[in-house]
Formats: sequence, structure tokens, C-alpha cells
Amino acid sequence: MAALAATTATAVSESDYTVRGLVTKAIYIGDPFRSGPRQSEWSVRVLRSYKNCVPRYIRVTSGNSPEECGQPLEVGTTYLFVFKSSLAGKFHVTSCGISPRWANVSPADRRILDAANGDVCPATKSFRV
Repeated sequence: MAALAATTATAVSESDYTVRGLVTKAIYIGDPFRSGPRQSEWSVRVLRSYKNCVPRYIRVTSGNSPEECGQPLEVGTTYLFVFKSSLAGKFHVTSCGISPRWANVSPADRRILDAANGDVCPATKSFRV
């Protein structure tokens, strides 16, 4: 993956999981100005795993403010998610990390990811919401 953009290549090599996923549902969108949960949460359908296996559906969380490196996700949009770890089927994404929209991943980087012999994951119980 050396030909990937340097920051993306570094993020992928240091990640525990790298997947392409479609945001299918906003589960909870927190308000940074009100009390209560400060994490927003979305359901994501995994389209392809490039590094390590994940269930077909995962939950992705993010902070709600720039101070928390919050990254709002759009339902119906596909992203290249680069995660460090997960906890009980939830993965965390931040704007301080690398998780670009799939449309913004260059064609050259897509070919490199596709040629990376992505993980063939066995059928697993989906974490569906």
C-alpha cells in the first residue's frame, strides 16, 4: 500500500480495521449544547473489509463537537473507515483521523485497496439495528 496517499497509507497500516461502509441509519445524533450522551451513533453496512473482519453491520460513534474531533456522517454515504479498535461491536471515528468519503478516495488508491486482497470474512452474526 506504499502508493496510497501518505496519510492514508500510514493510517491503514496503523489501523486494526479498515473497511468500506455505507451509512444506513442515524441511531442517535447528540447535541453538544445539551446534557445527555455526547456521542452520535450510526448504523453502517460493511461493503468490504480491507483489514481484519467485522460483522456485516456495525455501529459507528463519533463526538459531537470540534473539540472532540467529531465527524458527522451522512446517511446514504459510503466512507473508507479506518478504525483503531472496537468495543462490543461499536467503532469510533473522528475528524482528527482518516475516514474519508469513498467518493474522495482516488481511483489509484481504490485500485491499491482492491488489490490488497481484502479479508475474506466468514459469515458472521450481524450486529444489526
